[in-house]
Amino acid sequence: MVEVNQIEVRNVSKSYGKNKSLDRLSLSAKEGQIYGLLGANRSGKSTLLKLLATVMEPSGGEITIAGFDIKKQIKPIRELIGYVPQELSI
Repeated sequence: MVEVNQIEVRNVSKSYGKNKSLDRLSLSAKEGQIYGLLGANRSGKSTLLKLLATVMEPSGGEITIAGFDIKKQIKPIRELIGYVPQELSI
């Protein structure tokens, strides 16, 4: 059986104006594995989670979840992932 990456992040960047939150981040996660996301304040952890949950789009790079492209196949990804932010804003 071939293990397939359920989450694939390739050279992803996210900028807010001149400020870069993520700069060419790459990572992958296989099905059934558990990962922790650690980093200092303002290091891009929440930004990455928002990208994975399709709440926002990356400024550059590619992300696939279960083989679905987050830019082109939002609906099936949202059926797979739940996201509840720490602070709700309306």
